[in-house]
Amino acid sequence: MSIPIFTMMVGLPGSGKSTYAEKLSKERSAIICSSDKVREDLYGDENSQSNNDEVFKLLHKRIKELLKAGESVIYDATNINSKRRRAFLSELRSIPCKKICVIMATSLKKCCRQNNSRSRTVPYEVIERMYKNWNTPYWFEGWDEIKVASEYKLPNLIFCWLTDYMDFNQQNPNHTLTLGKHSIEVGDYFPENSLLRDAGYLHDCGKPFTKSFNNSKGEETNVAHYYQHHCVGAYDSLFYDYSEGVDRLDGSILINLHMMPYFWEKDKEYGEKTRLKYKKLWGEELYNNVMKLHEAVEWCQQHGLEFDAINENLPETLEWLGGTESRKIHADVFIDDKAVNKPKYCVPYKECTM
Repeated sequence: MSIPIFTMMVGLPGSGKSTYAEKLSKERSAIICSSDKVREDLYGDENSQSNNDEVFKLLHKRIKELLKAGESVIYDATNINSKRRRAFLSELRSIPCKKICVIMATSLKKCCRQNNSRSRTVPYEVIERMYKNWNTPYWFEGWDEIKVASEYKLPNLIFCWLTDYMDFNQQNPNHTLTLGKHSIEVGDYFPENSLLRDAGYLHDCGKPFTKSFNNSKGEETNVAHYYQHHCVGAYDSLFYDYSEGVDRLDGSILINLHMMPYFWEKDKEYGEKTRLKYKKLWGEELYNNVMKLHEAVEWCQQHGLEFDAINENLPETLEWLGGTESRKIHADVFIDDKAVNKPKYCVPYKECTM
C-alpha cells in the first residue's frame, strides 16, 4: 500500500497557488486544506484575519488527521516562512507520508495583476510585505521533493540584469562600485564554480526594489538602505536562467542566506551561538557556500576600485550577450517593478505579457 502524499503550496497572494492546487488535487485524488476555508468555517468569512493562531491550529489538525487516515493532502496557504514550515514538518515525523513542496514562482507584477482580477483582493501592502520576507524552501527543512512551478526561465537574463544596473548608484558608503559592477566582481570571484558565480552575479538583485533613504527607525537619511533585499533577491532569482547543471533552487537559497554572516558578526552577544546553530541546521555544504559567498562580497567591497581598470570592454560584451529579446523579457518581468515607477498599489502595474 502506497503512503499518502503531503503537498505544501508556497507562494505570494495572487501567484496561482489555489489554481495549481485544484489541478494537482484532480491528478492525485488529494484533499485540499486551505486557511481560507478554515476561516470561513470558523468565522463565516474567508477574509477574516482575526485569531490566526486558532485558524492554523485547526488547519494543521485537519491535515494530520487526513494523512493518518491515508489521504493525500494539499496545504493551500502562502507558507512563506521557513521556521513555520519546519515546525509543521516536524509535527508530521510520526505520520508516514511523502512530503512535497511546490513553489509558485510568479513575478510580483503578475501576482498583483492576478490579485486585482479576482473578487477577493489582498492589499498591495500585504503582498509587498510577504515579498520582502520571502524564505526560499530548501532541503534542510525536511522535504522529500521540491518543485519550482514557474513559466519564466529564459536565456541570458542574468546578463540583462547586470547591464540594466551597470550605472545604478548604490549611494551607500559600503560600496564604491555601481550595483552592476559590484555584482560582476562578486560573480567573477568564482571562475571555477558555476553555482557560486551565478549566485554572485544575482546576490544583490533585490536591491533596486528595496532601495530606501529611511533607516530601520523610519528616519530619513542621506545614504541608501536595502532592508530585506536578500529576500526579494532570493524570490526574483528563481526567474533567471543559471549555468548548465546549476539548480536555481541552490542559487536562490544562497541569495536568501547571504546576509546571515553579517547579522552574526553584528550580534556580539549571541552571534557565535546563532552561527553554530545554523551551521548544524543547513549542513556542511550549504554553510560553506554561504560563507564563501560572504567572503567574496567582503573582498569585492574592499577592492572595488580595481574593477574599471580590468573591465574596460565589459558593457559592450554584456550588451551582446544579453540580446534584444532577452532584454525585452527582462524589462517586462522586472524593470517596471523596481527601477521605474514603483507603484504604491498594485493597480498601476502594466499587463504582464508572459
